[in-house]
This record gives sequence, structure tokens and C-alpha cells, in this order.
Amino acid sequence: MQPVEHASFSLHPDGAKFVENQPSVTLSDLLHRTGFGLKIRFLFALTLIALLPSVALILLLGDPTGAGQQGTVGVALFAQAQAQAQAINQVISERQTSVRNLANERQIGRTNGQLVLQAAQASDPSSLAWVLVNPAGTIVTSGDPQNALAGTALTQAHLVSSPAPLLQLVQAATPGTALPAPAIERDAQSKQVWLALAAPLPERDVLLAVFSLPQLLQHVMITSNNINSSTSLLLDQRDRIAASMGAQAPGQQLLEAVPTGLATLRSNTANPTVVANDPLTGRTDLAVGVTIPALHGCYIALASRETTLVSNNSSVFAGRNTPLLLLGVFVAVVLVATWVALPIIRPIRRATRVIEATTDHVRTMAADARTIADDHLVGTTILSGASKKLAGRRQTIIRDTTLIAQTCRAALPHLQSLSHGLQGSQEKWAFTEITALYQSLQQIHAAATVIADGLGKDASHDQLEQAMLGAHDISRQFRMAGQQLDLETRQLETAARSLI
Repeated sequence: MQPVEHASFSLHPDGAKFVENQPSVTLSDLLHRTGFGLKIRFLFALTLIALLPSVALILLLGDPTGAGQQGTVGVALFAQAQAQAQAINQVISERQTSVRNLANERQIGRTNGQLVLQAAQASDPSSLAWVLVNPAGTIVTSGDPQNALAGTALTQAHLVSSPAPLLQLVQAATPGTALPAPAIERDAQSKQVWLALAAPLPERDVLLAVFSLPQLLQHVMITSNNINSSTSLLLDQRDRIAASMGAQAPGQQLLEAVPTGLATLRSNTANPTVVANDPLTGRTDLAVGVTIPALHGCYIALASRETTLVSNNSSVFAGRNTPLLLLGVFVAVVLVATWVALPIIRPIRRATRVIEATTDHVRTMAADARTIADDHLVGTTILSGASKKLAGRRQTIIRDTTLIAQTCRAALPHLQSLSHGLQGSQEKWAFTEITALYQSLQQIHAAATVIADGLGKDASHDQLEQAMLGAHDISRQFRMAGQQLDLETRQLETAARSLI
């Protein structure tokens, strides 16, 4: 008994053809059949493999946090700041020594004092004015050729636009004490910063010298060629910017107070301080500071946090190059691993395709085997039912023939007695009929007995029942074998899919 296969059909989009409905393709089937899922997992595994040596290489050879590069930049900045601070301190100390030595000369208070001051002022290109001031604040003599400032009050001499700091400096210079700290201010007319030094004379007069700070630092305060985008600041005793060089944010003015973080930076160490969002440069800087004793101030060197030393051979491993190096190592490892793994992946793909095709055929055969087993089971069930009906009819025939034989056996003695009674009578016809009836009953009895005995001893029905039971068991086993084959086929397909 063959099953009837039903196929569903739908109308083609053009309205003229009928095409058989195909099963829908899921995303999982698409990934497995194209091998895209295997590629994704393979790429993920390569990513994990590439990250480990990349991170190890960066940690061993690189500077992912930038701490090493910052330390190197800090050492270079500190060396620059220390050299610049020593040079500036030497320049100012030399001027202080000159002013002190000149103040100690006795001849400065005599008539030739003007000549001495003129010579001192002419010998220093950075000099703006050399004057001798008495305790009342009046200029006794000056270094200008005409000595036009003699007898003029210091506050009215117009040496600078704001003479008040000069007067304070003169008042602070007293005999027997150390020289006062230099005065630094910005001239409102020339827009230049000046520096004033004062030294007391034994006669309580005070020698005052005013210098142009940019000219003093013209060949001293310079930027370094080894550090890109560096900025140099010179702070006075009040933490104001007296001089600066290098890149700065727009709008910065001299003699403006620096931020608190820079004002307290007088560490004199090579360990740089990170200044986030520095308003002086508009960036995040590394800063080191060195004190200048002669100025009572500080020299500060600034450099961007992203600065890379020009002469540093390990700049490849600088902090900002770490992502690029990591990406390069990752790409290299992925390419090498792909080249090595492709000869392994391709045979696996071919084998999985063959396994999938074979499992499809085996699954179809298993389905056909289950169908045959079901049809055979139905047939044996029908035959078993027919056999049971025939067995019932057989029992009925045996019962009826046995009843007929018993009835004939019971009737024969009566007919025999009747035949003996009519044997001597005149009614010959009755005797003849009774004799024929007796013989007929004997034949019926013999035939019924033979039929009942023959059907009772016949074993073909039992053999048929055994055959039906065996066929039923075979059908059930055949169906179970088909189910087991389908299960093992699914397991094989699952194992094949696990490879990809």
C-alpha cells in the first residue's frame, strides 16, 4: 500500500505558471550553508589570538600609558629649565654685583660720580638709567650725558611710567642689609618690562640701576630644539609673568598672575606636573620649575602632554602611537593566521557539504522506510482482522457439523427400530422409505463427523496467525529502525554543523 504524496502549488507572480512551494530558508540555514557563521567564529578566534601578543608587545616594548614618555620629556624639560634658570640667575647676579661694587666705590659721591655712572650706563646695552638717589628721594646725579635729572625728584624724573616701585626699592635699600629683591614692572609707554636694582652707599644715598628685561634675556632665554611646542615662562617674586617665549594662547599679557598650579611649581625636580587645560597655552601641559635666587622668582618650562622628543628612538612606542601599533600587530597576526588556517578550513567545508548532502539522502530513505513500515503494518492489521473473522466462521461450522452429527446419531436408532417393525408388514413402501432415510442420515452423520474432525485438526489457521504476528513484529521493528536511522542522521548533521 503506497502513500499518496501531496504537493502544494501556488500561482507564479506572472499569473501564468504554477510553481511548487519551497520551504522557507532561515538565517541559521543561510549562515550554515554559506559558511558565513564559520567565518565569523574564525575571525572572533583570530581576534582573541591577535590581542594577546599585541598587548604583550605593547606592555613589553611600548609605553601605553605615556608615563615613560612623560618622564623622558620631564627630564628634558628640567635640563632646559635648569640651564636657562642658571643663565638668567647669572645675568641678574652680574648686574647686582656691578651695582654693589659701584656703590662701594668712594669716588661715586665726588664730582666725578657723573662720569662713573655714565661709563656704567654706556657699558651695558640693556641699561635704561643709572642714578644716585638721596634718602629724600631726589636724584643727586645720573648717568645721562647732560645730567639733566640731577635735583629732580625720583617720582617726577620719568625714568619709567610708574616710578612708585622705584621709590619703594630705594627706601628698601639700607646700609648693612642684603640687597632688596629686584623691582619688575611694565612701562606703559614702551610696553616693555624693566628691571630695577638698588644698592645703598655708606653716605645713605642709594645707587639705582634700571635695565630692559627683554634685552637682558635676549641671548639667554631661548627655546629648546629638542622639544616641540615648548613654552618658557619667567616669574617674578609675585608670581607674575615677567618674560615668556614659545607657543601661548591668544590674549596673554606680561605681568599677569599665572594660575595657582603654576604659581606653586617650584619643585626643582625632573618629575613633571600635569597641568590640565592650561589657560596660558590652551592645552594640557607637562610643567617643571626651577627657582632663580637672584630674581626671587622661578623659571617654568611647559610642553604639551602629547610631546614626543625629536631625538627619542623609542618614539614609535609613544602613548599616542600605541593604538596604531596595536592595530598593526592585530592585522599582521590575523593575516598570518588566515593564511595558515585556510588549508584546514577548506577541507572541513568540503566534508561538511558532502555530509549534509548524504544526510539529506539518508533522511529521505529513513522517511521512506517509515512509510513502508506503516503501510506494511496497516496491511498486516487488516489481514489479522480477516483471519480472526475466518476463525469465527470456522468455529461456527465445526459447531454446526458437530450438532448435525449428534442429531443424526440420536435419530438413527429410532429409524432402525422403525425399520425392524415394518420389515414384516404389508406396507413395503414405508419400509423402503424408512430404509432410504436411515441410509441418508448415516451419510449425513459420517459427512458431518468428517468435516468437524477435519476442521478441528486443521493447523493452517494457527500458522496464519503466527505469520501475521511475525509480519506485525517485522513492521514495528522496521519502523523503529527507520526512526533510529533518522535520529542518527540528525546527530550526524548536528556534528557536521558543529564543524562549521
